[in-house]
Amino acid sequence: MAIISMEKFREGQQGKKRERGKGGSNWEENIQKFLNHCVAKNLRESTIDYYEKNLKNYLLRDFLPSANIKNVEDFDISDVDQFVVFWKNKGLKTTTINIRLRALRAFFYFLKEYKFSKNEVKIKMIKEDVKKIQTFTEKEVKKIIEKAKGEVTFACFRDWAMANFLIGTGVRMNTLRNIMVEDVNFSESTITFRHTKNREDQIFPMSLSLMQVLREYMDVREGEGDDILFCNVYGGQMGKKTINSRLKKYCREKLGGENGMRYSTHDFRHTFAVMYIRNSGGDILTLQKLLGHKSLEITRKYANMLFGDVQRQFGRFSPLDNLAAAKKSGRKAIKMSKER
Repeated sequence: MAIISMEKFREGQQGKKRERGKGGSNWEENIQKFLNHCVAKNLRESTIDYYEKNLKNYLLRDFLPSANIKNVEDFDISDVDQFVVFWKNKGLKTTTINIRLRALRAFFYFLKEYKFSKNEVKIKMIKEDVKKIQTFTEKEVKKIIEKAKGEVTFACFRDWAMANFLIGTGVRMNTLRNIMVEDVNFSESTITFRHTKNREDQIFPMSLSLMQVLREYMDVREGEGDDILFCNVYGGQMGKKTINSRLKKYCREKLGGENGMRYSTHDFRHTFAVMYIRNSGGDILTLQKLLGHKSLEITRKYANMLFGDVQRQFGRFSPLDNLAAAKKSGRKAIKMSKER
């Protein structure tokens, strides 16, 4: 489907009775009010950076000049459509556009809620095609968690322990890189996650296999209680790019090249979730707690991913196949007698 140009989109808009471009712009002032509000609410630095990047760059710098919308009060729902078309013409994917729309939605909700603008702009996400999330196969997982034989460097040994940790917990990147030595409690068989997405400490049960891996790793890693668990060779904290780079290198070596996956922490998280559902018989309530999801709907998507399992079950219990099998075997259907 061809995407219409910005010029044609503007020509197609009707019922716009306002004049644009009069007076000075109040966008920067209102964006700064919103960002200050985010700081006052003690939102994470990464969240504030996300809002700032999307509002100052993709809205204020890139979109507004071409749309000629000088003031916040002039922005309405047709401009949201225009915003979407603008970025589609730039070749952005639906997922990326929705990321930008979420920042826009939060901004306009703030303006309306705190009466900085009388204009109410209700922004809805655009529909996305649901893609199947890739996970490691059981065969690949066995290769990933297998310890290398012979003499290895600390970095390689740490990567093995880190990969096992991700398969055994499914933690997010930010949680992984902030776990400290003292967060691992062998006597209680638990691990405390202090840097979670919902900003609540989470006590995670430690399996026997993971406990054995961590004992072995920490005998080499050593360190004080407040030291980072999965550290660089100098004992310091690793950056996100470094962790992803190391995981990619590790998986490539273990699996013998590429398999179409990113080899990121989220690939491990997806694998943990799918394998847990398969092994637990579909216990998504417990999985929700383990993954730290607030909504069960987010967790449910992993259950929906198990098409292969559904396909196998359907092969066993398909009504059509069972009837056909009964017919081939010569079995007669049981009938009610007329007397009854």
